[in-house]
Amino acid sequence: MAFASMFIVFIVLILIVLGIQFLVGLIMLIIGLVNSKRAKKVWPVLLDILGVVNMVPLIAAIVGTVYFYNWSQYNKEHMLEKYDSVPEAWMNESFITEQQAAGQALNALIAAASSGDRDEFVENFSEVTQEREDFDELIDAFMEEFPEGLSYEGFKRSTGRSLGTSEGYGTRSADATYRGKFNGEWYFIRIKYCYNGDSDDEIGVFYLSMMNLSGEANYQFGDTEYNKNNDTLYLYAYMPGSDEVNARMINNYPKLWEESDGPVLTADEMREVLAGYDTLQDAIDAGAIGHPNCNPLYNGVNLHEYYYELQPVNGEPRYAFIRTSGDYGAVQAAYEYTETSGDYDNPIVEHRVIQS
Repeated sequence: MAFASMFIVFIVLILIVLGIQFLVGLIMLIIGLVNSKRAKKVWPVLLDILGVVNMVPLIAAIVGTVYFYNWSQYNKEHMLEKYDSVPEAWMNESFITEQQAAGQALNALIAAASSGDRDEFVENFSEVTQEREDFDELIDAFMEEFPEGLSYEGFKRSTGRSLGTSEGYGTRSADATYRGKFNGEWYFIRIKYCYNGDSDDEIGVFYLSMMNLSGEANYQFGDTEYNKNNDTLYLYAYMPGSDEVNARMINNYPKLWEESDGPVLTADEMREVLAGYDTLQDAIDAGAIGHPNCNPLYNGVNLHEYYYELQPVNGEPRYAFIRTSGDYGAVQAAYEYTETSGDYDNPIVEHRVIQS
């Protein structure tokens, strides 16, 4: 980290020096051009030449940087064309970042699964993973569940982290989570991969899971074998139907969902209701609103966050997010959410400190 910071400082200093040199050269060029019209002497011409010479380094640096960037982007996009699989590319190419590796792996996996090419799909896993006893059975099950026609386009990386290195920093592993929407359904894909190993057998994907919205919500908050605390599973697709697991996507996060016993309000109506009662429980007891559609627990802890369905706007689902001071207590803040964002500029209830 210290080396990277020093390198950035060094580059900035170089750019400052080149910038000053460019300005000096520009001034010299202007002075030379102005005086060359007034007096036919040699010195204005020399001044022009010196000015251009001083301006060239910064221009060359900018052109070189743009060229190098475009060249590197082209290489990234076409790197895999030279190889039969992602692991083979990682074995032979240098300077692959973990984010680049994640994108390459996911793209290759989705392309192979979408085309139904089992052999190509398998090639993206490490040799160590392919040799696991239940690997072939899990591959068949995954391919059977994979949504037909799904493509890499539209998937966005939501999380990612390095999983560390082995002794001597010879092995580099990482994981990444992607989410995307296809034919009206949300999908979540997690991969773990080794992109630089002491042994070629280690290089490749060694964990892959795929879930729809219902599966991801159950993975995060439900009671199922496919949950975030189960570290024995390494290859599976979990796609429960909405009749099995009811879930909603709210502000980019999946939530387990229950139907409420109260009216579905607009954001303005919810604002009026919350302003008219001391606590959320008072509003529920009065019948102004029903019980919340969602009250998630985070690792078993209740953070007093409640979600209500609101009337859609222009056909787009809307939700109220409410935070209280305790169980169904005084409202500390409330906001209107869509599937992928929150309106914090126009809160339903302004954030406020509740004295206990």
